[in-house]
Amino acid sequence: MRAFRAAAEQGADMVEVDVRLSADGHPVVHHKAEVGSNGARPRVESLDLATLTAMCPEAPIPALEEVLSWAQGRIGVYLDLKARGAGGSAMGLVRDLEMTDEVIAGSFHPGFVAEVRATAPTVATSILMGPQQPNLALPLATELRTRYVHPCWETAHPTPHKLLNADFRHGARAAGLGIISWQEDRPEELHALLDLGVDGICTNRPDRLAALRG
Repeated sequence: MRAFRAAAEQGADMVEVDVRLSADGHPVVHHKAEVGSNGARPRVESLDLATLTAMCPEAPIPALEEVLSWAQGRIGVYLDLKARGAGGSAMGLVRDLEMTDEVIAGSFHPGFVAEVRATAPTVATSILMGPQQPNLALPLATELRTRYVHPCWETAHPTPHKLLNADFRHGARAAGLGIISWQEDRPEELHALLDLGVDGICTNRPDRLAALRG
């Protein structure tokens, strides 16, 4: 939660959270599939919510409900779905909190995105794509009827903004798709992405991006 608060203070428009399911079916926010850093490292889905919360008292694993309640009316939330069933559970919370216009739900897994489209069709969705099959990004986004395409190409080129060439950008716009870029912190790349007119940039330096955008 400290990182989310810092992002809001530094001018971020949204915070990105990885959503997994606890053993008792609660959507929780945790980047890695495993819990802990030393010794045995159980997987998130093998532990119930109470155990997950108690395991890291210095930095408790928050339930998604806690994150959404904090973010409501303050900052948008980009939900990166990491587990089957997480989309449906997350959308239940989003509807209960009346935050359907405050979130984007995306995943590398087409099935997880389809789950959101089926359970909450008005929520904005995205499909994340690695660099291995760049030509599939736009057709898959169109097939899934997402609002955004999200190429994760930061390792595919020394200056990855060049991969968002005119053909890709024009193809996305013609299909009615917004473009969200990979995680990027380098000032020169941030500046180039802004010049290309992408709709969103993932970054660990929202203060830097806000300054460049300003």
